[in-house]
Amino acid sequence: MIEACYSVGLRPGIALTFDCQRIANPGYNADRGPVSFIALRLHMEN
Repeated sequence: MIEACYSVGLRPGIALTFDCQRIANPGYNADRGPVSFIALRLHMEN
């Protein structure tokens, strides 16, 4: 598995994160891989 992420602070208490994962053998089943997952996360605090 390889994972890379980048986080940027938009304002104080707000962060946006981009995440990319590459999984070669998902669920320990070689017939299903490799798979790429991409996510975008927004984190807010008050």
